Amino acid sequence: MDSPYYNVNSIREENLKGFRGITAEQINQYESLKREKDNNIETYDDLQLKKDNLHVKELKSNKKYWLCCVLGLFVGCCVASSVFLAVILTRNNSECMALSERCPVSNGYIYYADLCFCFKYINTASQYDNATTQCLLDGAELARIDTEVLQKRMETYLDTVDNGEVWIQGILDNASGAAVWRYNDDTEMTYFNWNTAGGQPQLTPGEIYVLIRKSQGYRWHDGHAFAQLRSLCQIV
Repeated sequence: MDSPYYNVNSIREENLKGFRGITAEQINQYESLKREKDNNIETYDDLQLKKDNLHVKELKSNKKYWLCCVLGLFVGCCVASSVFLAVILTRNNSECMALSERCPVSNGYIYYADLCFCFKYINTASQYDNATTQCLLDGAELARIDTEVLQKRMETYLDTVDNGEVWIQGILDNASGAAVWRYNDDTEMTYFNWNTAGGQPQLTPGEIYVLIRKSQGYRWHDGHAFAQLRSLCQIV
């Protein structure tokens, strides 16, 4: 009558029938490699599980963020996440990496990685057109301030310089009879930080360009073409 218990050695011999003529050392090496393979599979499965868990947490976090923004429960989370939105929705990581590499920091430019933004403060007063030309000589353009997060970051920077009255992109287009503000490439502007308490923009004849006025809480003013101001250049 057969024993109900298996003989481990006999099983091993049965499994190794195909290895007749191979040395014991080679068999041991084979078994060692097989164990290593099994361990690697377990490690991969463990890492995959961790990755899946992180993905679930990320989805939950995003769901929580959008819920708080929709309900208006936490204004801070919406404002703080504008950095994320500005970077992820407008530029992908490869574009930001490319910008960081070509941002000429040796020429006085500053790169904000979280905003994917490369800029320089020009401490030479000039008219709007000349300021635009100065930026072009650097392969840049006047800074395009198109989000509240970027506006706040520029306020923080301008607080460190003596003269914070600067030109930024913005040209008045009233050809249709309505006051429409555009960037230099003719794209219509949608974000503004006008000094409305000071009656801005005044829209008086000749005041067709946009400037940031440090003395007025970094609010925007419309300025005359002949005004001499510092400027902000931006590499795009």
